[in-house]
Amino acid sequence: MRASRIRSRLRSAVGDRDRTVVLRRRSARRSRDTGYVLALGRKWVLLASITDGGFFDGHTAFRLSDLREVRDDVSFVPRAARLRAEWPPRMPAHLAGIDLDRTAGVVRAFGADGSLVGIQSDHRYDALWIGTVDEVRRHWVALWEVRPDGEWRDAPLWYRLRRLTAVERDGQYLRGLADVSGTTPPNGITNAPWHHPQPDQSDVHLDVVPEAVLHALAAGGTDATTRRTMTPYLTGPECASLWRRRSEQIRERPGDAPWVTRLIVDPAVALPVGVAGFHGPPDAHGMVEVGYRVDPAHRRRGYARRALETLLAVAQDHPDVRTVRATVSPDNDASLALIAAYGFVEDGEQWDEEDGREIVFEVSVDGQRRPTEDWNRTR
Repeated sequence: MRASRIRSRLRSAVGDRDRTVVLRRRSARRSRDTGYVLALGRKWVLLASITDGGFFDGHTAFRLSDLREVRDDVSFVPRAARLRAEWPPRMPAHLAGIDLDRTAGVVRAFGADGSLVGIQSDHRYDALWIGTVDEVRRHWVALWEVRPDGEWRDAPLWYRLRRLTAVERDGQYLRGLADVSGTTPPNGITNAPWHHPQPDQSDVHLDVVPEAVLHALAAGGTDATTRRTMTPYLTGPECASLWRRRSEQIRERPGDAPWVTRLIVDPAVALPVGVAGFHGPPDAHGMVEVGYRVDPAHRRRGYARRALETLLAVAQDHPDVRTVRATVSPDNDASLALIAAYGFVEDGEQWDEEDGREIVFEVSVDGQRRPTEDWNRTR
């Protein structure tokens, strides 16, 4: 079937709840993929997948150039699907705004919340690689994989984006695997965004600073990319020494990169509102130290609190972390009040060459507590 005909049929099926389509692919000639067409882009099409019995089975994106035929499903399956609790098919919130014009956009959307995703490649049509998306670069995706036995690999593996033919998530197989493996490597921290532990309360998340951007900031670069993606506060002198320290750190110890300073991102705000992260992975005693800074233009809006809650949740979920430390200047009343609300207790003091005298506070990951109602109400 000609590519123009394939696109025409898919376009006419977008959003049609009474119509399911059957796709046949070049890379998997014996495959038969059925579903409702939710969206169509320049390179990819997104389906709400349906099994042979009319059961909903997650969402799958297919590369258009890999399709060799598209036809309507004239079997009983569309009628059976209408009897399911998931009917009618809808665009899931986590895929809203997916960029189907770019393979990187598809992979980022599918893996944004750290769920397990499956990818297929044109050089191994019979294989499905499953894991969490660790990092997406211009031509590559790093997938921290789960093996079929439910055990995690020791490190992410890289795949070429141009070789991918299908990306899926939320299907029965992936959900079952996640029940066994979990969605986070047991002894590793991924580059995936860190979301707030209570997403119904906050959309704020912490995103890794791309390595090239980090090194550019450390060098004092304010090129078009950094000006477009960072606020003047983040590119200014207030944060310059932070970027230099982190740039040098990950050059010497690349494994620290997922742990250290991330961007505080609010989807409702165009640019990052600050930075937050750990100073590095847990030490030999299981201690991690948190740090956060909020752009003055966005202070007193709860961003530091949401960032700290996210960091505490990450620490609590990691098996190697036992203690969380925070060091605060004695005249920083806002930070002192913030950490006190989460169970931090004073454990001495230190002298910092840049910030001067600091009070050291620590809390056990087992001793964390939720802030009081008064704190939530007044902050």
